[in-house]
Amino acid sequence: MLELINISLKWDSPKEKPFIKNLNLKIKNGNILCLFGKSGVGKSSLINVIAGITEDNLLFEGKIILSGKILNNISTEKRKVGLLLQDGALFPHLTVEQNIYFGMNRKLKTKEKLVLINENLKKANMENFNNRYP
Repeated sequence: MLELINISLKWDSPKEKPFIKNLNLKIKNGNILCLFGKSGVGKSSLINVIAGITEDNLLFEGKIILSGKILNNISTEKRKVGLLLQDGALFPHLTVEQNIYFGMNRKLKTKEKLVLINENLKKANMENFNNRYP
């Protein structure tokens, strides 16, 4: 279950008021939720916060709980939350190799993943990009 407790989001400015205030939500396993609303109301910001992708000027309060585990202080790549955006996106704090590794099947061993990453980067003529950041 995904649970949001007293979630508030606002831009880091004294003049700004929260654009999401004290949101409480429970989504049981297997259920689907659709967020919709006008542009700028905070849909993407909320989803990004759940996934652990935050902007420097976004202030966040509340608790995000997934399967009984509080995610607030867990890094993006360790949250086990998938996010598919309309536009292509990479984690800016991870290297090319780490971004690819993040999306790979958990059942594969580390060595197998690294071999696959290197093989596919070579196929794309990007074998020297492993340690670069997006």
